[in-house]
Amino acid sequence: MKHRAVCPACQHRLSRSHYWVFGRDQCDRCGVGIQGQRSWERWGVWIGNIPFTVCLFLALAGLIDWYWAVLAFVFDSVLVGYVLYPWISPQVQTTRGVQCRACGYDLYGRENERCPECGADVPIFAPVARGEN
Repeated sequence: MKHRAVCPACQHRLSRSHYWVFGRDQCDRCGVGIQGQRSWERWGVWIGNIPFTVCLFLALAGLIDWYWAVLAFVFDSVLVGYVLYPWISPQVQTTRGVQCRACGYDLYGRENERCPECGADVPIFAPVARGEN
């Protein structure tokens, strides 16, 4: 199975800890802004919530106990999402250069180690050859 959770700028494989980040994120190796592809996230949410939705309606109808609906939610969101994240979450690049961790400002072509938008210190990322892991 193809590993899809990679940085589009440096091709570094992203860890599963990125599964818990919603919205703005940053590559650990090169520092560019990344984000999951919207279409894949949308379909993942719809498909992943089918067992929970079925169990919820069955619990509302009184056909099963509520703990099955809760168990389906935990199974969908934590186990399936976290385990399958590297193979179902392609990433897109959101900035040309390093992204400020505090405000998300694109620091492409910056001349100092501070963000001009918010004044936060920005770490220096060493240049990484494309495709190197």
